[in-house]
Amino acid sequence: MIIFTDLDGTLLDRADYSYGDAEPALKLLKAKGIPLIFCSSKTTAEQEALRKEMGLSHPFIVEDGGATFIEKDYFRFPYTHGRKLDNYHVIEYGTPYEEIRRILKLIVCEAGLEITGYGDMSVAQIVDKTGLNPKAAARAKTRQYQETIVNHMNTEEIRHLDQALDAYGLRLSRGTRFYGVMGNNDKGRAAVDLIELYRREYGEVLAVGIGDSGNDRPLLSVVDKPMLVRKSDSTWENINHPDLIRIDGIGPVGWNCGVIEMLSSTG
Repeated sequence: MIIFTDLDGTLLDRADYSYGDAEPALKLLKAKGIPLIFCSSKTTAEQEALRKEMGLSHPFIVEDGGATFIEKDYFRFPYTHGRKLDNYHVIEYGTPYEEIRRILKLIVCEAGLEITGYGDMSVAQIVDKTGLNPKAAARAKTRQYQETIVNHMNTEEIRHLDQALDAYGLRLSRGTRFYGVMGNNDKGRAAVDLIELYRREYGEVLAVGIGDSGNDRPLLSVVDKPMLVRKSDSTWENINHPDLIRIDGIGPVGWNCGVIEMLSSTG
């Protein structure tokens, strides 16, 4: 078994970014040696900090499928990857951040839309907007494959931005709090390739995916066992999948219950 998990609003509490309510399930996964794979809109720096805190060494997928980072000796066979970075093999799927920022500036001029992204904000402004502490906010700014849009947009503005991005080969994704602007990448595409690497290493693999919002839809569509926790308003995201398991719990509370119940039922 391998478990892909979203972070904000799923494993992490939306308000305080804590995973404390999921600790029992996390300890159980560690005891059973089950890989926990972050698959989130968070940056490499954000995920590295969390992995270090939690004592994890498994691969992780950053910025909604922008890239997968795999420690160099994690798999025992050679495989295709784009580049080496520090102790990682990196498989890249996303459009470079600088190109996304360039296109957004063009759209602001051409379409007259007001767009505020992390690249327009100071660390202090991100702290105010998100509730992250300054160190975490600084890590959130180190984006490589996706821009986070924080300003409120009505339905017409979202439609207009969607059309403008499409003309440049980019797209809009909705997360737990904000919108993300990215290229032709998503969580599902990155997960499929990583699942294949695990199958080459171990043979039969049961892939589990856990999320809470619309940008988790591609991930949940490619795993064997898709799971959805409740959002902070106690509703589930409108995701239709014949095998989807809707967990009766918000964020990490639901995550904890869902994982423990799944492990007890699968032995």
